[in-house]
Amino acid sequence: MRYSLIFLLLPALCFAQSEFVVLTDSATLADIQFTHRLGHIQTVTLTKTEWLNMKKVEKKCIEQYNENLEQNFKKDGRNPKHARDYKIMALDFYKIQYIPYINVQGEKEIFINGFCSSEGMRWKRSLVFTDDGGNCYFSLRINLSTGECINVSMNGYG
Repeated sequence: MRYSLIFLLLPALCFAQSEFVVLTDSATLADIQFTHRLGHIQTVTLTKTEWLNMKKVEKKCIEQYNENLEQNFKKDGRNPKHARDYKIMALDFYKIQYIPYINVQGEKEIFINGFCSSEGMRWKRSLVFTDDGGNCYFSLRINLSTGECINVSMNGYG
């Protein structure tokens, strides 16, 4: 199976977004392994508790990213109102791809890919990559073993 939806209760856990999918196939793992230079990674299934904890960290990472962005706008003398064009929006504006895996240190991590729109249902089977698009595209990585937000990024405007 190219992708799998883990747990029947996941929709209840991911309450603040419109649609999501959990991708655990080898092609997706190879994509993120190559693109993000992750070394050897392995697929993993997360427990209900791990999903709940991940959602908390995900929210914290996005809030911190948006707060830092606004502070940087102020520090650079730019109008902080314009920072909203670069902030990650509420998750219900995005379709989300979750890719859980075990990193080279044996720790559980998750790659999260969000985007505003997608043509067809391809996004439910394979990782979506795009250049530009502004805050309609973001990604983040979370180390679930440490609770650390490894990376948050939003696409630029072309």
